Amino acid sequence: IVIKSGTTTMLTGSGTNATFNNNLTVENNLTVSVNTTIGGTLGVVGHTSLSTLGVSGDVGVGGNLSVTGTTELDSTLGVDGNFRVGVNKFNVVAASGNTQIDGTLEVDGTAGVDGNFRVGADKFNVTAASGNTQIDGTLEVDGTGGIDGNFRVGNNKFNVTATSGNTQIDGTLDVDGNFEVGATKFNVTA
Repeated sequence: IVIKSGTTTMLTGSGTNATFNNNLTVENNLTVSVNTTIGGTLGVVGHTSLSTLGVSGDVGVGGNLSVTGTTELDSTLGVDGNFRVGVNKFNVVAASGNTQIDGTLEVDGTAGVDGNFRVGADKFNVTAASGNTQIDGTLEVDGTGGIDGNFRVGNNKFNVTATSGNTQIDGTLDVDGNFEVGATKFNVTA
């Protein structure tokens, strides 16, 4: 089959195949039930619905990309701009790497923090360079507490020197049990 407009061939058909030699304009619905190969650019002006889209090359999206279903990536996801989950529930600022999390952060493996560490408004602080730790609240230890350096309570109210064990107490010392100084130098039995 050959269809011409004047001397210009518009359509040629051979068996079940048809070839358009010029532009094709469809002013109503177009249904294609088999595989379709487009050698050039596919330009779509309006809305397009696809049940399955397979792309083997690069895809450039000039506008917004909206996905209502699950998105699975088998390789690396590179995000050059800011990254956001929910309405400001999880945010990563691209320029600085600053990360803000509104919910709970659970870590099953090792968590390494190379910079300073802070909880609350200066309630718990660890300085990365020195390891100095400042706690505004109560510290409860259920196991053994080992202190290799000097130990101080208050403004020099109770001091233990690590190298000698010398202990200085400014307040009252209450002892409910026996009290012994030296082997037999001074003994008080409770």
